[in-house]
Formats: sequence, C-alpha cells, structure tokens
Amino acid sequence: CEPPVRTAPRSNFLSAPPFESTDAAATGSFYLVKTKTKPAPLEPRCEGDEALVQIIMKGLSVEQCDRPTEQQMLEVLSAYLTDAESEGREGAGDEAAIDIDSGTHLKVDVAGEHAREILNQARHDAMTRRRFIIGGAIAAVAGLSVIGAATHGFGIPDYLDGIRGSLDDYTWDQLQEISLKIKAAETRSEAREIAKRYHLLDADGHIPYPCTKRVKLTNGLEVGAQLVGIRHDELLDGTGKAGLTFMFDAGIAERNAAAEPPSAGWAVCELREWLDGDGLKLLPNKLRALIKSVKKVSNNAGAANSASCLSELPATLWLPAMVELCGTQPPDSFAKDYHYLAEIYNGEGKEYQLFRELKVSPYSTNETMVRQWKGKDTCWWERTVSPDSSETEGTLYINRVGHDGDVFTYATPAEKPNKLTCVIPGFCI
Repeated sequence: CEPPVRTAPRSNFLSAPPFESTDAAATGSFYLVKTKTKPAPLEPRCEGDEALVQIIMKGLSVEQCDRPTEQQMLEVLSAYLTDAESEGREGAGDEAAIDIDSGTHLKVDVAGEHAREILNQARHDAMTRRRFIIGGAIAAVAGLSVIGAATHGFGIPDYLDGIRGSLDDYTWDQLQEISLKIKAAETRSEAREIAKRYHLLDADGHIPYPCTKRVKLTNGLEVGAQLVGIRHDELLDGTGKAGLTFMFDAGIAERNAAAEPPSAGWAVCELREWLDGDGLKLLPNKLRALIKSVKKVSNNAGAANSASCLSELPATLWLPAMVELCGTQPPDSFAKDYHYLAEIYNGEGKEYQLFRELKVSPYSTNETMVRQWKGKDTCWWERTVSPDSSETEGTLYINRVGHDGDVFTYATPAEKPNKLTCVIPGFCI
C-alpha cells in the first residue's frame, strides 16, 4: 500500500541548525554557545515523529545529565525504524540488516560507503520523508564501525562528544575549545577533571609523555607540540589563565640570541623580537591564529644582584625560563656570595607540570630534556639571563639547556655562543 500523504506545514525539523552562527559571533566561541545556550526547538511534522524529536533534543541538552544513554538512543531508533517499515518501506532487507544484540550492540551488515550511496539516492528520489530519515539512520548506523575504530575503544558517545584518544587526534580548533573549557572551570580541580575527560591527562592526573601533536612548519621541518601545563600562564588580556600550554619537542630554528652584545637583558635581545615576528611565521596559519599572548617575567637588566632586575613582558612565542623547567632553587644551593641568584631565578615563573613529573633538576642532567637539531643532540635557549656571568664577563650571558639535558650549566654569550644553539619555544592557546 502507498504510505499516507503528509499535509502538516513545513517545520524546522532536519532543516534548521540548532544553534545560530550569530550567537557564536557574539560570544566569540562556538563552545560557549553549545554549552550555555539551549538549542532551537524541533517541531515534529507528525505524531509518529514525537519520540525521535524528543531523543534528538535530549541529545542536544546543555546539561550532560539530561542526555540520553546509548541504550536509550538504540531503543528509540529501533522502534522508529520498525514503525517506518510498517508504512511500506520496500527492499529494507536488501539495504541493511539491523539487529539489537542483548540490547547493547548493533550488528550492521552494510558498508559505510554503501550507506552513503543510499543516503545520496534518498535525497534525489521521490520518497516519503520517513524513508529519507531511514536512509540517514542507516548511514549513521553503518558508520558506527568507522567511528569505533577512531575511538580506540573508549566509546561512541565520547567520540560524538568531541573526545579523542590522544593529543594528536584533535584538531587545533578542537584543542582551543577544550582550552576554553579548562580556562572557564571554577576550580583547578575541575579544570584537571576536564583535561582527564579529554585524555590530555591520564587517570592519575599526569600529562602523557611523550605525546605530541605533529606540526609542519613553513620551513619544511616537522616538530611535535607537547603539552606541558594546564591553566598555568596568565593571559595578556587579563581574562585569566590560558587553558593549555605547549612546547615544541625539537628546534624550529638555530640562531644566536643577538648579533651584537646587548646593553641590557632579555628585553633587548633580537631573539625575543624574532620569536614574535619571523619565528611565529614558521607556524601553520591555523595554529598561529589560535595562539594567545601571555605575560612572562624575565631579567631585563642583565648583570644584577637582586630581583629588581625582573619585569613582565608580553610574549606570543616564548622561551622557557630555567625555573619553569627545573623548579625553584634555595639560596643555600649557591655559593655564599651568590645567594641572590635564587631570588632572581625563582622570580621568573613556576615549574610546568610536565617537567615536575619528569623530575627535571638544576643539579643533574636529565635525558628527557635532550633535544635534537638535524639528527644531533643540541643546546637550546632559555630566556633566563645569567646575572653573575654577565657581570664578570662584561657581556650578556644567557642560560641554555645543554646537549646532555642539563638546564643550569650551559650559560653562554648571547651574541657568540660556544655551540650553535636551537630555538625551542612554547605557546598557549
């Protein structure tokens, strides 16, 4: 028999987006729109669509606790498909076999490509609206096997909620949304739970290492971006802390910190200017557009014997300070006449979570700090000035991480290092 003709007026069901792009433009974030704004209501075109519309709206709920379970979704879709078949859907057995096994698993005997063909055909055929929805449901169900492979076994609901298995599985846009969510958390504990949910922290709250997102630079090099901190750096715009902080795992360039002996500290080094200019241009456009400027403290005087040499500067791409790598050093760890070094070094920031977990120390080498340039172990720059060496040597000395992973003992002249030195910056999104 022919399916009944629908005479209900056309509604926004399956035609209008649940969220308006103008809302995102107003807030500056699609994430905030989707998590703070109720979606536009869907109106069923007929009585038979009520259950389907209800489950769709539950799935779009702002509150996670209101969203349907996987089992509830399966039950509604199964009932909807069964009801549709009673309306005269022909050849269903040839298109797909859908079976609920123990109420929890779908058995689908149709390939994803074939399902897409069915859906495309449905868009052009003179079909009832119900048959069109069936075609879409078959395509979605058939695609579950593909999604299952991408989830690495942690579940389709998680995958559909934007959760991926590891850092490299996310796009930079997705990482920015996660970063905004972490930034907006009311407590540090809540922020860490968010990072855990998105697998940026493991079950114990540690940063997975090594675990990087690969980045192709405009100079042809490929490096990894390693997460080093969660809600660590103060944003320049004063809105709080950046949700995620990264550092590259290899050099993006090799250069001196200055062409001529600088007259003061880090503020006047050409390398700092290069980072915010040509250095930033080495990054792909999509990543560069998402990076947020932060506040970084450094010794901007050079030779000094008190923390008065420290001041705050804006930074987009930045080099790490020694304290951000190895933590604070007590005054008595320095010779008697150099206790002031602790106040200066410790004042440049706080140790990043990753390096704390890797047990980086100022008193020994650490193999996790060894970096390479063109296949060879190399020294890499810190932004930390060596105030005592700068005074005794009469020129600006800047600290480096040594080719052996020592973060303390490789200070060198900014304009004439005793070993070619790599630039391995960090950034926040």
